[in-house]
Amino acid sequence: MSAREDSLAQALADAYQGGASVRDLARQHGLSHTTIHRKLEGRVVMRKVGGPVGIQIPKEVQDAVAKAYADDMPMADIVAAFEVCDETVRRIADAAGIPPTQGGRAEAPGPRHDRGPG
Repeated sequence: MSAREDSLAQALADAYQGGASVRDLARQHGLSHTTIHRKLEGRVVMRKVGGPVGIQIPKEVQDAVAKAYADDMPMADIVAAFEVCDETVRRIADAAGIPPTQGGRAEAPGPRHDRGPG
């Protein structure tokens, strides 16, 4: 990593620790969310659980989110039921040691209207 990249990564980590969200940092620096996460790896001592600084998601809610994710509940349903963003769901699942899903639970295929009879 060059000195310039190292300096940017440290500035991002400092801002994140100070309460800036990954989304805000990406917007401010014209970078993708993935790039921000990669630059934060190994630099952030304490990761936020989600939401504004100072707000902690109760342990029982985190446990319920992790269980729903492990039970293959669709991400949209988890987000709606627990009023958290998908990034927070993934962080909670990761902290619980639950492997990431590949695009969420697959729904049963519906009828195909793009084929004719036969």
